[in-house]
Amino acid sequence: MKILNPQFNLDDFFSLLRNHSKRALFLDYDGTLAPFRVERDKALPYPEIMPVLNQIIDADHTKVTIISGRSVKDLSALINLNRDIEMWGAHGMERLLENSTYHEQALPDASKKILTEIGYWADKNGMHDRTEIKFGSVAFHWRGKPAHIADKNRHDILQKWSHKILALNFKIREFDGGLEIYTTQANKAHAVETVLQEMGKDTIAAYLGDDLTDEDAFQAIKGKGAAVLVRSKFRKTLADVQLIPPLELQSFLAKWHQICVH
Repeated sequence: MKILNPQFNLDDFFSLLRNHSKRALFLDYDGTLAPFRVERDKALPYPEIMPVLNQIIDADHTKVTIISGRSVKDLSALINLNRDIEMWGAHGMERLLENSTYHEQALPDASKKILTEIGYWADKNGMHDRTEIKFGSVAFHWRGKPAHIADKNRHDILQKWSHKILALNFKIREFDGGLEIYTTQANKAHAVETVLQEMGKDTIAAYLGDDLTDEDAFQAIKGKGAAVLVRSKFRKTLADVQLIPPLELQSFLAKWHQICVH
């Protein structure tokens, strides 16, 4: 466990956690709860993590929320928890509550049209097996592919779509293992801010994530708790702490649970 922000004191954070009755734990999925896999439908959570995560959920001392770039349908198929928890998919565009109520942000018809066009173009250009069409974005995956294929895909996507999407409030961002064209409505900070607002100002929280797509959530959690980078290799980040998965992540969650039950 490595402290990245010299102004952040982990002991003080855990002390606050102990003394607050409202607690929120936000968790990214791929790269955080689960290792990356070329076969994305087989990216199951680390086995070391599930027992302690279930302990936290069963004890009911913390609101646990998963916030992912995946769709909530994909998340539900991969995560086998003791009971249902809140999940946000498509970088905050989808919300599935504990009672199975589903919500999604309104997406303009023009945005839906451009996403359909991008998906059709990807299929026509031989990227079907590497393309994930989601609500509010299209992700192109090249994890496990040779570097020259990834470079060509990246070049072709940027050349075709960079200028066309700007007027429709879309952006392009790279993530670990691919590239995504997404509506600016989609960000994980929205999910964090919504849940914290509903829980109240006296909530102590942590957001755990690994990728560049988690940085807006790290920013949103500032002043409300801990921003935690879950990653083996360091990168520039707004996070306060770095954990190496799975063992340091397991230790962090176990300490969270221990503090909250005593």
